[in-house]
Amino acid sequence: MKRALINVQVLNFKTAVNFLTLFPFCPRFENRGEGGALHHAAPYFPVVGYLIAGITWAVYAACQPVFSRDLNALVLVFLPLILSGGLHADGFADFCDGFFGGRSREETLQIMKDPHLGAWGVLGLVFLILSKFVLLKDIHSNVAALVGSVTLSRWAMVAVSYGMPYGGNAGGLAAGFAGKITKSGMFWTTAAGWPVTAFWGVSGILVLLAVCFVAALLRIVFEKKVGGVTGDMIGAAGEITELTVLLGILVLERMG
Repeated sequence: MKRALINVQVLNFKTAVNFLTLFPFCPRFENRGEGGALHHAAPYFPVVGYLIAGITWAVYAACQPVFSRDLNALVLVFLPLILSGGLHADGFADFCDGFFGGRSREETLQIMKDPHLGAWGVLGLVFLILSKFVLLKDIHSNVAALVGSVTLSRWAMVAVSYGMPYGGNAGGLAAGFAGKITKSGMFWTTAAGWPVTAFWGVSGILVLLAVCFVAALLRIVFEKKVGGVTGDMIGAAGEITELTVLLGILVLERMG
């Protein structure tokens, strides 16, 4: 019984790694009864954030003595994007196209499903990359900021999906995730993600409050616009949360 439980959790972890990164850690996720379904892997989303941040830190540490501050900041910006396969950045671009270009629910969903990138998506990606670069360059404790932003963003993806229905018209990646996360799954996701705020001591509470506020606000916006969440919107929530964490840390450093 205990061995079977361990095997299920290992499968769930592999599913999270497979979905959130480029690493071909296991076959494509699918519903495998007690384990392997994407919503069962939710508690491991922040853990994958730690993994991505750890690899990025190792590369950054090797590059720091050689590269300039600007180039090191680029490492912190682009390596997490590359390791995640650009999945969340792509969702953010589609989100910008759909939410700023679509007037009705149907138009918004149709635009987000369009494989072509529109003007709002291009502007959104430029804003996203430049913002991360400037923030990570200016933040004194940029490695801690990287770990916190990457980890809490994965927590936010689960938080905006918890209790929310799938908002698309046809089955997508989020169809097996949105609305299927259990209370236990949300609890363990939080237990894995929130401790990262210890990096900033008491100030971490303020960062966490900002992240929770943004997640709650996004849930309201998503529900009002399309009546639920889609994969693109979940990815966008992750990127928006990263910016929230980085901006919050920079503000706290300047105030301190």
